[in-house]
Amino acid sequence: MTVNEASALLKQQDNILIITHKNPDGDTLGCGYALWGALTRLGRRVKVVNSDDIPHKYSYLYSVHDKTAVDFKPEFVIAVDIATPDLVGKPYQELCRNADLCIDHHGTNTMYAKKTVVDAESASCCEIMTRVIDELGVKLDDYIASALYTGLITDTGCFRQRNTTVDSHLLAARLMNTGIDWQELNRIHFEQKSKSRLMLEQLAVANMDFTLDNRVAIITITQDMMKLTGAVPGDVEGITPIARSIEGVEVGVTLRQLESGNWKCSLRTHNVDAAAICAQFGGGGHFGAAGFECSGEPDDIKTMLVNAIKEVLK
Repeated sequence: MTVNEASALLKQQDNILIITHKNPDGDTLGCGYALWGALTRLGRRVKVVNSDDIPHKYSYLYSVHDKTAVDFKPEFVIAVDIATPDLVGKPYQELCRNADLCIDHHGTNTMYAKKTVVDAESASCCEIMTRVIDELGVKLDDYIASALYTGLITDTGCFRQRNTTVDSHLLAARLMNTGIDWQELNRIHFEQKSKSRLMLEQLAVANMDFTLDNRVAIITITQDMMKLTGAVPGDVEGITPIARSIEGVEVGVTLRQLESGNWKCSLRTHNVDAAAICAQFGGGGHFGAAGFECSGEPDDIKTMLVNAIKEVLK
């Protein structure tokens, strides 16, 4: 489905439920709340949901939504920034599997929704969502523009990652011209750290592993480390890119133990297809950033991953 067709479809709907993916990041939340803002301004009843606790740093988005969110029976379900229903928490997984519309930018999208808008060339899903909102005829006010800017900067690493395009910069300029406090948003997402996050980062770096002639760096974060530092899942988001930032490292890996005991594996790469590696284990993502979830012993998972990465680095 094209952006124009999706917008035309949305104009006909009401009682709309927007589903965002578990372990929420700035792009899925930015998309969800930007679309909520646009549809609400058109007089629709809309609600954004997520199965997990949303990190406090996104409170400028959800605090407004919480004041006006209403209970209703969904008549139309939208999934945003979700390549597969497996990326949604169990409370909303079945609804996601039967979504009426999916708006996404992952080339690995499984086309599970009844209608799908996918543009893998877009650096962030918020870039697509901007076009959808434009077609809805809604002005980009401060709230909507801040939500879209959030997704744009978080999925491009503040324009440092290889997925960044000219269109990404042009959209940033447009959003900045609306008068949003873009400096504060950049500070929140790329400079501000809680004490617990800093303590967790210290532990993670101190226990980092290097392999394959130091071309691969692996960070392991256990539940014990989370409890010791008082960190919350949102604190891990900024730690994931650290391994890749080390000179000579081509693949940075972060293994985070979830409360269920399973492990969330995140890859950040230079000139290596992270999505292709993660696809071998049922995951996906983008060329330079991808992930998957699995169970098992951490040492076994590391061995499995290193063997897969070794084949690519050859």
